[in-house]
Amino acid sequence: MSTNPVVKVFLTQPLQNVSASTLSPLVNVLRDDSLNLSLSGDNAVNDGTVHEILRRLISIANNDAKNTTIRSMVLECLYWISHHTSDAVHLGPLFDSVMQLNESFESMLEQEGDTLELQYLMLSVLLLRVSGYERLKVGDILENLYHGDARRVVRLLLNLLEDPDYEWPLCQAAARWLFELTTPASYFDAETSTDHVIDVSVFQRKLSALLEHGMESHAFVAILAKIVGLWRRSWGENAVPGALGSCTSISSVNLFTPSQLTKLAQWAALLHFLSSTIENLSEYCNKLQLVKSLQESLFVESQEFLAKVVIPFIMLAIQAWWHGAKNATSSLMDSQHSKVDPLLRASIKVLQLLRFALYKLPSTPPPSDALLSALKSLGQQVIQRESALSGEYSGMVVLLLTVELFCNINAKRQPELSKVFETLLGVIVSDESTSCRIMNMPFANIFIAQFINETSSHVDTQNESVEFVYSTFSKNKMENAELGEVVAVLEEQLDIMQTAIMQLTLGQALDEFIHVLSSQPLPQEDRPICMNLRNYSSVEQAIPSSHLCSDGHHVNKKPRGAKHPEKYRCQMTNKLMREPVTLKSGHRFELDALKKVIDEIGHVNPLTGETIDEEVEVDEALQQEISAYRVRHAAHFK
Repeated sequence: MSTNPVVKVFLTQPLQNVSASTLSPLVNVLRDDSLNLSLSGDNAVNDGTVHEILRRLISIANNDAKNTTIRSMVLECLYWISHHTSDAVHLGPLFDSVMQLNESFESMLEQEGDTLELQYLMLSVLLLRVSGYERLKVGDILENLYHGDARRVVRLLLNLLEDPDYEWPLCQAAARWLFELTTPASYFDAETSTDHVIDVSVFQRKLSALLEHGMESHAFVAILAKIVGLWRRSWGENAVPGALGSCTSISSVNLFTPSQLTKLAQWAALLHFLSSTIENLSEYCNKLQLVKSLQESLFVESQEFLAKVVIPFIMLAIQAWWHGAKNATSSLMDSQHSKVDPLLRASIKVLQLLRFALYKLPSTPPPSDALLSALKSLGQQVIQRESALSGEYSGMVVLLLTVELFCNINAKRQPELSKVFETLLGVIVSDESTSCRIMNMPFANIFIAQFINETSSHVDTQNESVEFVYSTFSKNKMENAELGEVVAVLEEQLDIMQTAIMQLTLGQALDEFIHVLSSQPLPQEDRPICMNLRNYSSVEQAIPSSHLCSDGHHVNKKPRGAKHPEKYRCQMTNKLMREPVTLKSGHRFELDALKKVIDEIGHVNPLTGETIDEEVEVDEALQQEISAYRVRHAAHFK
């Protein structure tokens, strides 16, 4: 590297004489990349000038005799070096340098606190880069840098998603950190030292505080808005022509370039973490009113995110999966329990987010034209791909979730959606194929068994669309014994699916999938980012052999909902309750389910027909008990 005059002054001046007037031009040189670090690539790893700059910067940063302004400018220099250099520099000399920052530097930041918010941002980004984006956990930053203030971390994540100059791995890390802030596994881990294991109630308070801040400050709405902008930037000139400009054209895409598939893989990772974050907040927060506010805000304030990011991604994932499935080798697709395809798996998680957003819609505002149009396009695409989807368990879940979200928005009462909803159900009910590897029976029968026995608390069970589903499948009803067997198998498969989703190493799995789709290997720089999660297992590895008969059928018949204690399940729906009501008779019902009975036939016990002569109110003690159980249950299985 040819020595820049500014750099020469910095390198020759005695360290004790380095002042702000010396560092200010150095900051400008590094920010503008006048040293051409971005062009040096991995060669900068062995550049003596770079090493000497780093050595002197760290010496100044660790000198507590230097004032805050000078030490902050050193941090800015390190930040701009990380901005322009390669991963090899990040993980080599820059990592070694950052690890040498001493306690006096940390104390300087701590003493200044919020007044150095920009410096905290730069240090967080710097730490992410030198850790390879993956190894640094949000808990480390939260406790050691932000001293437990989750609100400041959320502001940091907003900044990472907002700035178009940040590289994709930083945006992806922001989504991962949001997920880590909300998942029980970050707080309850058998492999974690005891000082990190906290009480369930403490975790719930942390989640409530995070959700309350996110709602009051509109931080979550802002994050989703930033992701809409990120989607636009991400799918610009390299997008399939017209594919993302209009959902109606996605189903016609028959060719994905390696760079487009890489980009789709990256989005799968980001939206997987984002969807899981919202699911965690809705599942484990013990303040139900906050959860309802979150759900309402998704529809009231973030319809653009649903229409222009969520649904296009789902459609692209389905299309890429379908394209890969029809071109995959027979050895991959014909195994009895093939791997759950990672792209389709990511779409399942995002479909669950969409279903949550459309559950119990407020009276105003109505669904936007853009949202209705996107939903219509999604329905049309699923109709086109139904025969392929019904042959894989992951595809069956996509079909189920699509029907459920159409029920949540009550498609029968939406003129734009009614026809496509009817057509979708017509295609499914006429599907007599037995290609699904789970059970040797018509898919239509399997589908209605899934629909009837859905355990999610975010699915509408009584409206015109739900009734239309039942009437459409009236001829596909099974005897109780047969239905019980199907439900047992499907529940076990769903457990496996949920576990696989949480254990997915998205980058690695999607990299494998891209090689199936593409006729040419990806260049190294186009490979998806690998996430720091456990490797996912194929379905056949996750199913104990003792659970399979010689023909591949499961022999165990666990009763529906048996994985949750009976006292926590509604005695009408058998779902895990959110707002439990305990009657004097001892019967337990979900408040919404009981209210529907009361609205339709009066104050009677749904099980006995006896008159209810008591106040119908939430059993708060049981509600808190169930809320804590949800966290413990998740921590145990994750």
